Amino acid sequence: MSDATSTDAGLPSPSDALGEWRAAEQTAAVARRGRLGAEAAATAATEAAQAAQVTADTAKRAAEAALMAEESASRTAAAAWLAAAASDVGASEARDDLVRADAHEERAERAYVEALARTSDAGDGADG
Repeated sequence: MSDATSTDAGLPSPSDALGEWRAAEQTAAVARRGRLGAEAAATAATEAAQAAQVTADTAKRAAEAALMAEESASRTAAAAWLAAAASDVGASEARDDLVRADAHEERAERAYVEALARTSDAGDGADG
């Protein structure tokens, strides 16, 4: 059964356009949460890398018994820097996803407003 307010073929009805807009809003909200999570992970990984580097520098100055600690700390720092780099990529991808989601939301809102206007215009023509 078609929507009572459906419009010309190929153009969404206000109901369909509203549904698309709402779905786009939800996608944008999820993308925002993902971006925030990725940025928090990137910050935490950077801080972990800095802390591991400090540990590596301190271990370097230690006695010969600390050589194993220095090697471990250096490996930890390298792994943390890799994690930080990967998190930065994730944050960048999350920002890109957010831009796409926001653009989709804007298009869906515009389609909804246009669909309402077409419906209103069609109703005005029927009354006159």
